[in-house]
Amino acid sequence: MPNTPEDGEEPKISWKDSEARKLLYKDIVEGRVPLKAKDESGRSTMKLRHIYSMHPEYASYLYEHFSRRVSSVRSIIKKSFQRADMDERALYKYVQNHELSMFSKRGGYIQWQGSKAQELLKLDLENCLHNTLTKQALWNSREEYFSNFPLKVFCDKLYQEIRTAKYLHTLKVKGKCYKAS
Repeated sequence: MPNTPEDGEEPKISWKDSEARKLLYKDIVEGRVPLKAKDESGRSTMKLRHIYSMHPEYASYLYEHFSRRVSSVRSIIKKSFQRADMDERALYKYVQNHELSMFSKRGGYIQWQGSKAQELLKLDLENCLHNTLTKQALWNSREEYFSNFPLKVFCDKLYQEIRTAKYLHTLKVKGKCYKAS
């Protein structure tokens, strides 16, 4: 027989590692349980008894400790939201102070990411041109390739796009939780 709150004991799984805590966290983040305990007038935003009765998993844990636990989870979420706001402001400030470079860090050629050459190479990979043409022939096949990138750099980008396509295919087939051996 599982421990019930009437026994005065809680389950062997601590609250910190429990499914109940995960559910409470999710409910607060998704707005089913208010982030603030009290509104501007000082009234409770949601009765503790109502929160406690939302999931049967909560019933395994003592009600007299539930208020503290809800408060703790709310505090953790508020801190993470504050940190996210700080990070967003810092990123915005960084972007404002640093222009986007149109050239690679090695110089001499444009950025690959988001370029027309990348877009065309993805199409060429879908059409399996990399299997029928040599790397040099593929490089010579489009002006976007040979006018913007040296052959060695183009080959590196070709391999990069092939690896990315394989990875995305694996995610699609196996799912995002798949881990290679």
